[in-house]
Amino acid sequence: MPESQARSKNIFRSQTLRLWIMLSLALLGIFAFALVAREIMQASQGEVAGALAFDGEILQFFSQHRTPILNRIATDITSLGSVSVVVVLSILVITLLLSVKDFLGVGHLVIVLIGSAVIPTLLKMLFNRPRPSVVEQLVHVSDSSFPSGHSFGSACFYLTLAFFASRHRKGTGFENFFLVLFSAVIGAVGLSRMYLGVHYPTDVFAGLVAGNAWALLVACAFYPAYKKAAGTSEAPAGAQ
Repeated sequence: MPESQARSKNIFRSQTLRLWIMLSLALLGIFAFALVAREIMQASQGEVAGALAFDGEILQFFSQHRTPILNRIATDITSLGSVSVVVVLSILVITLLLSVKDFLGVGHLVIVLIGSAVIPTLLKMLFNRPRPSVVEQLVHVSDSSFPSGHSFGSACFYLTLAFFASRHRKGTGFENFFLVLFSAVIGAVGLSRMYLGVHYPTDVFAGLVAGNAWALLVACAFYPAYKKAAGTSEAPAGAQ
């Protein structure tokens, strides 16, 4: 019995630590977004400084290294953050979650998706930053530039997938694998937006940190419910 209690305490401490780390990272992401947003607001008044001073130079670097093959690769990669691809993948994930009766997970994902659609749209309307004009845009875009909707959407969606994977496949090895895999996808989508000339680096950075923050905040909000559900499912086994 003492050994069982000690194990339970260790699990509780581990889960609590993870929750605080997630919350801290979310707040850090919000702070980072606020810093970039302040520079965007200042730039709209004619004051260009800080990270914005390098926006054009970075886009020109990508433009100078374009090739037909890279153009096609970037176009394919950027689709991983598109609405159509995310919707299709979401339907598949929801189907899998329903098959294992993870109704909490379904609600979790739906809220993440709603935020990924609404939040960037509102922010684009608020800041109304024009799309880059320093390089040729390789794909057609029509809305505002800040923040990158593809970066925001891919960050919160694929990070949430990594969270689900860690819940259903226990083990540090699996958690690290999925985290690295989906982080690579998120980063690749962000780079593709700059390569295609449709977003400034600051747009992409802001979308990534804000998307991560949203995903982490939703995960933190659901954490107590997940913990309660796990405790309930384990109770009968413990009683036996």
